[in-house]
Parts: sequence; structure tokens; C-alpha cells
Amino acid sequence: MALGASFRAPQTNSTQYLRPPNNNNNRYQVQDVSFCLSTFKRILPNHPYVPEEVTRAAISQALTNALNNHAFIAMNKARAIDKAIMDTYILCDTDYGSLIKELQNSVQSLAKKDYNTLENALSKCPTLVSECQNALGDKTSSEIQFLPTHPYDPEEVTRTAISLSLQYANYNHDFIIKAKAEAKDRLTQDLYAICDTGYGLLISELHDSIQSLANKDYSGLENSLSKCPRFVSDCQNALGDMTTPQILDESKKQADIVSMSIIAEGICRQVQDFNFCFNTFKQLLPDHPYVPEEVTRVAILQSIRNAKDNHAFILGSLAKATDKTVRDLYSICDTAYGLLVNELNVATQALPPKDFNGLENALTKCPKFVNDCQNVLGSNTTPEMLDRGRKQLNLVNMANIAEGLIQH
Repeated sequence: MALGASFRAPQTNSTQYLRPPNNNNNRYQVQDVSFCLSTFKRILPNHPYVPEEVTRAAISQALTNALNNHAFIAMNKARAIDKAIMDTYILCDTDYGSLIKELQNSVQSLAKKDYNTLENALSKCPTLVSECQNALGDKTSSEIQFLPTHPYDPEEVTRTAISLSLQYANYNHDFIIKAKAEAKDRLTQDLYAICDTGYGLLISELHDSIQSLANKDYSGLENSLSKCPRFVSDCQNALGDMTTPQILDESKKQADIVSMSIIAEGICRQVQDFNFCFNTFKQLLPDHPYVPEEVTRVAILQSIRNAKDNHAFILGSLAKATDKTVRDLYSICDTAYGLLVNELNVATQALPPKDFNGLENALTKCPKFVNDCQNVLGSNTTPEMLDRGRKQLNLVNMANIAEGLIQH
């Protein structure tokens, strides 16, 4: 997706907090304590302090950020015209490629309890991040300036997406006005006039959304953003076969950015784990403009896949359990996840005929089944089951919220 990787967290902190405390060495103490604490609160909402689990969660978060940043750097490298800037992005590309490799090595080392290799891999990571930041210096772009200072915050993600969308909209509008002026026949002029109007309205709504976000007027923000995809589509549909490759490409980027603005603001801000929600939609909707039914469909399908996988895990745990109490608890989870999968299947069938009452009725039941399992397991749960339940609850909530946007 065109803008996906520009939504970012400060990679330096993500790698620096991977190391356990050491009273004799402050080299790995984090710069931003608030960011560190809020990140762990988000990615470990239900875990007691278990050093291996804390390390695993931190590595996983750092790897997610590294992949996003690497994609963003690759995009800027491809767009760079100045050789000096291009060379700098090439260096960053190499650094982040190495960073990802070391983080992947650390994941494997942790699973094997190979702590020497784990320490060796993680100790290389901060240097790789710093090399890129230092190399960029004053050659960084406005978007990369978000890297060292902004946490992966829903409002910041939305603001960045809107700002980038506005940049593309102004660029496309200028191109359309020029194409309209150069058009020789009346029909082409009329088609570009439709695009001129559409992009003018798009820019106006994007400006309104920036004001609404600054004022924390989330209803106004959602209202403005929800209008934007139609203006892009109107232009594409009006031009039809008369469009150019440049307009098609830029319109797709515009649609992608607007889509992710709406998803970030309209859905993920309301979910417990914003990061998980946003990355899931980026992965599942790589080429789609924002269509509420499509967003809902992919959220339900991903929720079903996750639920079936979790159900299989629960059945495996039930079969392995020797204690009768634990077996009884997993039996309750077995029933809960069976009901969850059934309701998600009902929701899938209700969406194509636009049976929104049936769709809403099925989806609203789903969070209870997930919570029932988590609550009944209590202290008998495992870190893996907690993580599975957390992701499942995020997915069913994503589907519920997306469904609510269909008739908005």
C-alpha cells in the first residue's frame, strides 16, 4: 500500500528496550520512558512479568516497526532524484535490511533459549538504526522526521495520513488543471472539469479533517474522511478509457492514503491494539480503495481464520491436559470458540445479500465468546493462549466496528 510504511514508531526506542536491566551498564536504557511504558502496556495488557515474554513482545514490536520503516525507506529511495539523497537511502536500506535479519535471528534464539546468540543479535540493532538516522541528517523528508520523535499513536497516524493525502491531492489537482487546459476536444475538457471539481472538493474535505482532528472533533473528522474516496472514484470513473497511466497511478496512491486514513481513524482508534489492527488491514487490503463492505469482509474472514486456528489450539491443549479442572476449562473454551466460528460464518453469509440486521446480530455476539474463554481460564491460561485471545478479540472488534461503518 502506498502510504502504509509511513506510519511509524520511533525505531530507536523499539530496539533499545529489548535488553534486560543491568545495574552495571546503562548503555541500553531507553530515551523515552513514556513511550517504553505505554508500548509494553499495549502489547502486554494481560501478562504478568515474565522476562522471556517481555523480550519476545519487544522483539516482535521492533520487527513490525523495522519492516514498516524498511518499506518506507525503499519507497523514498525509488522516488529520490538527487544522487546524494539516493545514496543515503541506499545506506538506510542496507541498515534496515540488516536490522530485520538480526531481529529475526533474535526471535529464533529466544525460542531456543540461546541467550548468547540472542544478546549478540540484539546488541547490533541500535547501531543499525542510528547509522540511518545520522546519515539522513538534514536530508531527511518531513515524513521521516516522524521517525525519532513520534510514537505509533492513532492520532499521529491519522494526521500523517491526511497530510500525505493532501500532498497527493494538491499534486493531482495541479496535473488535472494542466491537462484540462491542454485538452483539444470539448469532451476531454468536460471530463477533466469533473476531475477538477472532484479534487477541489477532496482538498476541501481533507482541510476540514485536519481542523477536526486538531479540535478532537472525531465525528466531524469521520464525516469529512468518509466523503473523500468518492471524489477520487468520480474522477477515475469519468475519465474511463481516456485516463493516463500517471493519473491511474496517482489516483491509486490517493485512494490508498485516504483509505488508510479512514481505517486508522474510523476503526483502529477504537480497538485495544491499534498497531495490530492497522498492520492487519495494511496486509489484507493491499490494493483496495476504501469500501466499507470490503473492509468488513476481510475483517470477518481474518477473524474466522484466527478463530479456527485458536479452536484447533484449544482442542490440542484439551487433549494434552491431565488435570480434570484444566480439561473442564478448555472444554468451555472449546464450546465458546465453536459458537464463535459459527457466528462468524453466519456473518459471512449475511454480508453478500446486504442483510445488515443479520450481520450486526451475528457480529455483536462474538466478543462475548472470546471473553468467556479468557475469563474462565484465568490463572490456568498460558502466555500463548493470552496472546491468541487478545488478537482474536481485536479481530472481532475490528469486524464489528467496520460493519457499523457500512451504513454510516
